[in-house]
Amino acid sequence: MRPGELIVRLRGWLVFLVALSLALALTLYLDAWELRQGLLQRPQLLEISDMRLLERTRDQQPRPLTAQEQDYAATAWRYFQAFSDPETGLAYSVSDYPSTTLWEVGGQLLALVSAEGLGLISRNQAQDRLSLLLTSLERLELFEGLLPNKAYNAQTLAMTDYQNREDRAGLGWSALDVMRALIGLRAVARHFPDLAGQVVQVERRWHLEEVLKDGSFQGGHRLDNGRVERLAEGRLGYEQYAARGALLMGMDASAAFRVLGKLRSVEVLGLEVPADRRTRQSHGIPSVITSEPFFLEALEFGWRGEMLELATQVYSVQERRFEQTGVLTALSEDHLSRAPFFAYNGVLVDDQAFVTLSPGNQVINQQRGLSAKAAVAWHALMRTPYSQSLFDAIADLQGPQGFQAGFYEADSAVNTAVALNTNAVILEALYYLAKGPLL
Repeated sequence: MRPGELIVRLRGWLVFLVALSLALALTLYLDAWELRQGLLQRPQLLEISDMRLLERTRDQQPRPLTAQEQDYAATAWRYFQAFSDPETGLAYSVSDYPSTTLWEVGGQLLALVSAEGLGLISRNQAQDRLSLLLTSLERLELFEGLLPNKAYNAQTLAMTDYQNREDRAGLGWSALDVMRALIGLRAVARHFPDLAGQVVQVERRWHLEEVLKDGSFQGGHRLDNGRVERLAEGRLGYEQYAARGALLMGMDASAAFRVLGKLRSVEVLGLEVPADRRTRQSHGIPSVITSEPFFLEALEFGWRGEMLELATQVYSVQERRFEQTGVLTALSEDHLSRAPFFAYNGVLVDDQAFVTLSPGNQVINQQRGLSAKAAVAWHALMRTPYSQSLFDAIADLQGPQGFQAGFYEADSAVNTAVALNTNAVILEALYYLAKGPLL
């Protein structure tokens, strides 16, 4: 062997060993973090009022998917086959609409990990897709050089506004969206150690100290005068979910993680429902309690006592509504096929039950509907006759390019929006059934 060839080979082995060491160190760090972080070792902040909840979760071990569940997984994966840009690897937020956010990037990362774990894609194919996606994330222009912008063009990687028009100044950043992306990145590093070095390269560009202030989340928003305003971000459920990811990163999200001091209860249909003390009246922005953050935390991290209690309350009041009205209820945030094209379907909005809000916080109850992703997520986590009914009800939402978002309650019409988040969460939920929590 010529000296030059020997040097090249030795260099290749050196790169491999360095990457392997980084991956091992990162994996060990992730495994040890919660033990080092006192927050997750201390007694639960809320006691479990019904110990049968804990017994039920202990009994819910991973199991092989049924034929119907396998069919659902294959349908959800088709979205990412159809709507991932071949040059950047980024999937579109909605079919045929080449825009994305960091929340959706996180969902895509978790969907790819789930798809490989479910055998829908080979490990080499998954690793190639993830590597391309990570390369694009390394190339993203950052808002003010600090953090990813709120929206990007999935084809060009340009910063955009919410209409996918290029915006070179940028909109700002969402702390919750950034944390969802970081959770996805951590899942990639854990399940694909060979990509841990790329994950580190992505994360080291982001000034993550900007997303937290005194242990709580803050977003950045560009004002009309060009200045950047920093605003508190997060409400009950979403805040704790994002904080779980921040703790995994070694970030001080202690204030966001805690529930006490923020939690109150509102009686709905004879049941106690968790509510946030920070309402439109007190803080200028309504507080929406919906399914999404509660099932995401469980699917990705597993149950912890206080969130098990709160999530069960959120689920149970939706089941009670069905019992009293006959309307199948599984509420979440969702893209819509009708104006205003996105909705937050609340189990509770401040003190009002079963209210749907637009992104501008206008009441749009006529657009309320059953969410396909919530139906599958609750099926994976609860495994009750009602959750099975939800799961069965969405069979007709399957299409050649993924699941449609759900059904409208007002007229039983299909919400024909085909969106990344719908299909990503369905893959996560089915992974949970088969393998357990992603992290």
